[in-house]
Amino acid sequence: MEYKHLPLIVLVLTPALVVAQCPFAPKFKEIGREQHQESDKSESGEELDCSKLLYRTYNGYCNNLKKPDRGTTNSYYARLIPAGEYRKESTLPTAANVSKKLYIDISITEKDYTLASMQYGQFIAHDISNRMMPANGIRQITKASSYLDLSPIYGNDKEAADSVRLFKGGLLKTETKHGQEFPESLKKPTVEDNCSDVRDPDGESCYAVGDTRSNQNPQLALIHIVWMREHNRIARVLSSLNPEWCDEKVFQEARKINIAQHQHIAFYQYLPIVLGKQKMIEKKIIYDADGYVDDYDENADATALDEHGTAAFRYYHTQIAGHLKLINDTQHSTGALRISDYIGRPQIIEKSDNFHLLTIGLTLQEAMGVDRYHDEEITKYMFKEGHEFGEDLKAIDIRRGREHLLAPYNAYRKLCGMKQAQEFSDFKDVIDPELVNSLNGLYHHPDDVDLTVGGSLETHVPGTWAGPTFHCILMKQFYNTRVGDRYWYEHSGELGFTLEQLKEIRKSSLAKIMCENAKLSKIQKDAFYLPDSENNPVTDCEQLPSVNLNLWKETKSEA
Repeated sequence: MEYKHLPLIVLVLTPALVVAQCPFAPKFKEIGREQHQESDKSESGEELDCSKLLYRTYNGYCNNLKKPDRGTTNSYYARLIPAGEYRKESTLPTAANVSKKLYIDISITEKDYTLASMQYGQFIAHDISNRMMPANGIRQITKASSYLDLSPIYGNDKEAADSVRLFKGGLLKTETKHGQEFPESLKKPTVEDNCSDVRDPDGESCYAVGDTRSNQNPQLALIHIVWMREHNRIARVLSSLNPEWCDEKVFQEARKINIAQHQHIAFYQYLPIVLGKQKMIEKKIIYDADGYVDDYDENADATALDEHGTAAFRYYHTQIAGHLKLINDTQHSTGALRISDYIGRPQIIEKSDNFHLLTIGLTLQEAMGVDRYHDEEITKYMFKEGHEFGEDLKAIDIRRGREHLLAPYNAYRKLCGMKQAQEFSDFKDVIDPELVNSLNGLYHHPDDVDLTVGGSLETHVPGTWAGPTFHCILMKQFYNTRVGDRYWYEHSGELGFTLEQLKEIRKSSLAKIMCENAKLSKIQKDAFYLPDSENNPVTDCEQLPSVNLNLWKETKSEA
């Protein structure tokens, strides 16, 4: 592949990028918090030729050449149904009452899936959207780039990206503790950093990361750190293979490879569990192909759907386990962390051998079921901040849908090809009759039922983790996420990879990345599924396929 330098007329944005060996530096368009209109100006006011950017920007600007602001940080959520006054808040049952009557505090585990499947879903959700507070008005704003671009690692704008970069060797900043790399600690953590006010007296803090939500809980921080370490691992290999490459080129190439691995794992390993592999193939969300996939559509809008981020993808909160198992190399539990005790306290993963034990725990502990049952840690103790009781996450989900003025469940049934209910009994086509009776007792009219409630009560589409309404919304979102991304990893051309490199990217797996970056010696081939001696056996990490980074060695003819 020809690695072409960007034109020398492109301006250098920070002094840290001005190095003799690196005459180019990608110029990133950044949109200010109050700027939601389209613009073709860079930060410095210079005209920006989006077509010449070989690497994606941090905030998503320039991804779509036709509409450069589409899917960018600090832009409005897209919507399937415009916000409107469908019902009066005063006629609705309280979110707390709905949660209490419909959602049961029982821990029922999945027989096939690991806690990693739940946690990766949250990681993807954070990558795609992040609502801006307060969520007032008809239209809400997302602070995240809508593209699947590892923004929790690299940040959603240039300022955030610069804050986590070392500007040396293409590396991200880290601190070494107990012989392991961790993100730098925040000097003065605040609630805005998703950091708890409750801390141990030994200086426990939170991490300085691209997206502060990574501080939300220990297992989410763990996934973040695995990807941070993977970036640095790739960067060190690329620097060794190409000693003439400057910091900027190493960083951007490592970032590009890292994002590609994440996209592959998300779409070809995680989402088929949620949406059904064959259904994804039928709708051309994924392909059963060895070559390039060149179906980019500039008219597709990858912007995060409000219905996706506020309802359909939040359904998987039901999978959250109340206690995180600490499991050793012999697959024995050595203890557990109560999740409500460590919300906003991620650095518990640094203590003793917790990072290692929690990583194994993610791959061996069962996820909770995808249903209406929740661990009481989720419905009684979330965000308790040292108090005896906390909040109900399901009630929060219901309130959030109302704050965002989402249309009622009934409207989305119609959108997704089902009959719009005239009376509650019409819901029985996809919801258990007893639950329909409960809805009838809570709501005055079928048009009052909240999307997040009705969607979560539907019987799942066979082979998926969603009922027909949520399945419909999720399929629309992830189709647009892929087809609307000009930098998608499967594309040919100078923005993509050589075919040989792409074949290597397709070897990526969460299991291997955990092996490489969490000092594991053994793991099952698919980390989203529990080990099975016949179909998913535990194996030595060296036996798992790995991406051959030697294919990124630049020859003199390519330089």
